[in-house]
This record gives sequence, C-alpha cells and structure tokens, in this order.
Amino acid sequence: MAVKYVAGRRLSVADEIRMPGDEVPEAATWKNLPSYISFGSIVVVEVGEEAPSPAPAPEPEPEPVEEAVEEPETEEVDLSSMLKDDLIALAEERGLDTSGTKADLIERLS
Repeated sequence: MAVKYVAGRRLSVADEIRMPGDEVPEAATWKNLPSYISFGSIVVVEVGEEAPSPAPAPEPEPEPVEEAVEEPETEEVDLSSMLKDDLIALAEERGLDTSGTKADLIERLS
C-alpha cells in the first residue's frame, strides 16, 4: 500500500514551516528519514488513512528518585544530519539546555 509522510511536530522544510498534520512529500527523498521517523518529527501514514492528530504536550516528569535506573538501549542516530529545530526538541525532551549553535546542541546530546 502507498504511504505519505506527515509532520508529527513543527518542522522547517526548505524555508517553509510545516505544522503537525501537514503533508511532507519531499521527506521520501531524505536519506535521514528514519531519524525523523524515530523522533516523531515525521509520521508515516498509509494512503486512505487519516493522519494522526498531533500528540498532546508531554506532562511534566515527576521528581527523580535517588536510585539507579537502567535506561533502555536506544537506536544510534546521526545527530549531525538532523535539523537544529529537531535537535532543540530532543534536548528539551532530555532536559538539556537548548541554547547555542547546532554544534553546541550535538555536543550536549552526545
């Protein structure tokens, strides 16, 4: 079945802003498309289905408990191939500082 690519969050694509739910047909040609999909920036939708509604804002995380917690293994992602807006979103998710250049963000996220 054919698929289409839809913005899962606010994206800057070729000097245009795409809002959640907007189609992003050029994503099919992106070599780093799997990274965008894994971070939820792009959602794959089968043609004929409705695009998923934007995810609600994440709830604030509870205060950390002072015990060792194993973090699940995550897929290695090429941060340098991501847009700065996506790096900022990832830094926010990890509770890191979001200021600075793309290189600063990559250093903090690595």
